[in-house]
Amino acid sequence: MKEFPTSNSRRHRAAARRVAMMVTDRLRREGARAVVLLGSFARGKPHAHSDIDLVVIGRGGHTFERRDGFLVSIARGQAREELEDFRSPVAVGKVIPGWREAELLWDPHGIARRIQLRAKRWRWRRIAPAAARRVASDLTHRSENVHKMVGCFNAGDLTSAAIQQAVLAIFLPAAMAIHLRLLYRSENRLWNEVSRRMGPGWRRHQRRALGLGGEPLPVRCRSTLMLYRLAATRAWRALNATQREMVSAARAIKMEGWRDPTP
Repeated sequence: MKEFPTSNSRRHRAAARRVAMMVTDRLRREGARAVVLLGSFARGKPHAHSDIDLVVIGRGGHTFERRDGFLVSIARGQAREELEDFRSPVAVGKVIPGWREAELLWDPHGIARRIQLRAKRWRWRRIAPAAARRVASDLTHRSENVHKMVGCFNAGDLTSAAIQQAVLAIFLPAAMAIHLRLLYRSENRLWNEVSRRMGPGWRRHQRRALGLGGEPLPVRCRSTLMLYRLAATRAWRALNATQREMVSAARAIKMEGWRDPTP
């Protein structure tokens, strides 16, 4: 799997660190209880357009600012809110590796250190039932998008079909990431990592669904339908009887008046 090209400039990384420390100093004066650097700069593998990701233990919301050419993302929240993400099947794929690799910039009370230790001890088995329920719920919910995509395509409403196709192409890999119990650090890695784990059939249809080869809408819709079928087959055991009925109906739906010329 290819990574983003990293910045080989020590000057670039040093400038980013100066910005991070300058913002941290301001946040400290404003009452932050801890400030943590996450993301590619914490890992030492930024690319030219990487932002500086800061997590602040304290009150507030998520804000952005520009400093010396860098986009700085500042996510504020209480320690209990960070730990709540450790119980969320949707959040853990990014949050757990982020905290494991985090650099603690300001942590006088050891709050961030304790959260980081919890992240290092965390295992998928702690939320396995919740993860299975989430995957089943996602696939059942996305069955509606499948019906809308194919129904709109068959009716000639290509705009609506394209919107539903894009929704499925984005969210089906996210559901599979939970099913596969992936820790992927960043959304930039999610689709490639799911593709690697799901195998060549998934990889081929994901490329077509995303239009990476300039595929027309009919091909993208057809491959998106195949992705849904592959996802449903892989996660079938997680579904209850009612969910299986809905997912089966979506798996069986066909695109009318068009045949995929490719194998």
